[in-house]
Amino acid sequence: MVDETIHARKTHIIRSSGILSSQVYEWQRQIRARKQRALNLYAEEVNAAVGNIIDYPHMGGKKGTLMLVYHHTEYLGQRCYDFVKNQIKQIITEELRYRHLERSYVSWPKITAQHFGDIWCADYTQVLFFGQIIYIAVVLDDFSHYYLGHHVSDQADTELVDGAFINALKTCIGVLPRYYMQSDQGSPYKAEVYQEHVALQDIKQIFIPKGTPWNNGEAEVGMRDIKALFYKEYAHTTRAQHLDTVSQAQLMATKIFKELNERIPRLKLKGVTPMDVVQERAEAKRISMKKFTRERIEKRKSKTRIEDLKNHLIEKLCLEKVNNRQLKNLDYLLNHRYHKVSPVRV
Repeated sequence: MVDETIHARKTHIIRSSGILSSQVYEWQRQIRARKQRALNLYAEEVNAAVGNIIDYPHMGGKKGTLMLVYHHTEYLGQRCYDFVKNQIKQIITEELRYRHLERSYVSWPKITAQHFGDIWCADYTQVLFFGQIIYIAVVLDDFSHYYLGHHVSDQADTELVDGAFINALKTCIGVLPRYYMQSDQGSPYKAEVYQEHVALQDIKQIFIPKGTPWNNGEAEVGMRDIKALFYKEYAHTTRAQHLDTVSQAQLMATKIFKELNERIPRLKLKGVTPMDVVQERAEAKRISMKKFTRERIEKRKSKTRIEDLKNHLIEKLCLEKVNNRQLKNLDYLLNHRYHKVSPVRV
């Protein structure tokens, strides 16, 4: 009976059954959550495992067990090896805490922005565009999440961050930061030329402590949205013959920041866009949204009920009209594997 049993990997089950991978992993977690039987541990085996863990700390249970058996050192089951390794991790963590060697939390007296123009945040990120690394620098209003300025370059230098700052000065409608402009301690922000330009506008510049990106959280979180939208556009873009790579990336960035400012609502802003906050129409928009929500809920009785969701989605997606490259790009975008996105070929 055992010989006739078919063993299938999770990936095979997912592909064959059409069941969502998240559901399969949820079943697996439920199985693992069941009470495990006690492990049988022996000093000779544990000692051999400890020696191998110290020599090769990167190895997990499978490789560690294989290493011990290959060199005829000892045999220890994979589950026991992993258990011993986890116990060692806990002991090391406790010892670090006892010796006061753990990384301490860096407190920083950050002011909470209450109005548009209280605080500016500056940061930059990088994307891959037609095989070339492109850098995008931004200046963001901390309160409204409105992108005041951006700049695109193939170099992460002073001109990159200064270009974003110059654009911010043009679009801030004369409202300079009341308290300060903050950034990390990257060399472009510490360059003498940049600091002089900021000081010329009578703006206080401060740097968050090293290794604490959460202190510049508004800008850091925004980078995820910038990358997601950039690669969404990139997936449908063809190489422009009359523009260099940086110029074409700049045009894409301009479109993206317009969308971020005017079209995409923010959870932090209770469902409105940064432009709504800047133009002081946020509360009116929220009232309008609540009214619309109530109206749509009341009309559910007249809506068409779906009986088979999967077939409905397949029909709606029209996958037969999607070519292989488009299908792969959609998969990469949905799973945040942006480095694999390929542009459209002419």
